[in-house]
Amino acid sequence: MIRTFSIYRLASCLCAAVALVGCSRNAEDDRNGALSLAGAEKRISEMSAGDIVVVVNGEKVTKADFDALLRVRAAIFQLQNKIDLEDTEADAVKFFETTAMPMIVPELIHHKLFEQYAKEKGIRPPPAAVASARERFAKSISRRTNEIERLSRRIGGLAGDVFARIPYVDAQDAMLRQSVTTNDLDSVSEADIARIQARIDAWDKTADRNNEESRKRLAEARAEIDAGGDFGEVAAKYSQVSPEHGKAWATYQLGELPKDEDLYKWLSKAKVGEISPPLDLEDGLAIVKLVEMGKGEAPAGVERPDTYTLVKCTAYAYQYVQHLERPALIREILKMKRSEAQKTLGTMLVGRAALEYPNGTNFFGVAEASQER
Repeated sequence: MIRTFSIYRLASCLCAAVALVGCSRNAEDDRNGALSLAGAEKRISEMSAGDIVVVVNGEKVTKADFDALLRVRAAIFQLQNKIDLEDTEADAVKFFETTAMPMIVPELIHHKLFEQYAKEKGIRPPPAAVASARERFAKSISRRTNEIERLSRRIGGLAGDVFARIPYVDAQDAMLRQSVTTNDLDSVSEADIARIQARIDAWDKTADRNNEESRKRLAEARAEIDAGGDFGEVAAKYSQVSPEHGKAWATYQLGELPKDEDLYKWLSKAKVGEISPPLDLEDGLAIVKLVEMGKGEAPAGVERPDTYTLVKCTAYAYQYVQHLERPALIREILKMKRSEAQKTLGTMLVGRAALEYPNGTNFFGVAEASQER
């Protein structure tokens, strides 16, 4: 469908992105720029706790640090998904760990760079800022603030210490982000709101024009079909999306489709051979032809559902930006500000960093040993 999307995504389209090496620790920050281990998983798994993963500006980060952060990320996943913390062998947890592993080394580098910069600038968050970050963190894992210490003890070891320190680190990082921007990252002015609203209006006007052009294109295709043209041949000429171009596209059962979508509403009344008006589909606007009806699979004794086999001709359509209520708009603007500050700071710190990988890989796919293991 032509879905609305947030102003945060709009800003990503309108603003030049600055690549950030590493992941944010704050749940509000995006994960853009997370780099892959690129085949280093086996080497990581072979390391012992004291082995050095990376040296960041002369400070060592070990395999024990890697394991601790991975455990913390898994524990947060468990808390958010109501999986018992002791159930570390659950399939969902193991899958999460496998998925998260490529992001751990970049995040460790990020942690160390931010920590070093905070020391350099003498930045220490005040108790009130830590308390506020603590409340946000507890809320993100659906817990009360006074449960964080108890949860850290259950996690245990270095991972438990890292978990307990998250609110302090988040408060520190917020101050670091503020230090590299001229904007107040905690407030939104009327000018900020007016600027975003103007972008929304400009984008939506462009979407209107482009979608009208798409409708004209489909109208021309339909006119050729109605004049005797073969649907498939006409679709190959006019379709802008997907390679099907009038060939068999999909077989549906009505129960698989949301009842408020265009395709459901049309199929519920369509007959074989009938061609739809322009429909709002996932990949754009399309005219669709119902070429076959049949019966799907069903258990014994259950009536088999009707199935609908379709062909289509699709033209590009543009998403509209969601018009948010004022409180939601303010939250989105704050999120954009903080994300841009995060990228600015991360880019600056990475650009001046000295990174060494003593165990023979830089975890980004390039062998680069500073010493033999």
